[in-house]
Amino acid sequence: EARCAILRKEMGNREYAEMTEDITRSSTRGQGLRMSDFTRELGFGTHVLTLMFACFMGGLVAGRAIAPDSQSIPIIVGMIGGFIAMMVEALLFMLREGKT
Repeated sequence: EARCAILRKEMGNREYAEMTEDITRSSTRGQGLRMSDFTRELGFGTHVLTLMFACFMGGLVAGRAIAPDSQSIPIIVGMIGGFIAMMVEALLFMLREGKT
């Protein structure tokens, strides 16, 4: 009886480990954050900031062409351009990460 109970418990533990293998795989390695992941994320963040700045500057130029006498219109148009760039990059990021 006792031997059967021990074997059932071990079998249950093995079945549970098989069911949760894909969930716990990353935590059992103990590798932590790899440098390639860190540099990829840092590169993506730099890309987003650069694109936002470029779209802000493009909006600033477009705003000056629309209203040359106004000081607030170019800044507002530039901010809208930066916001749109950030939203497009967020959407692309979600689509790309959804595939992996």
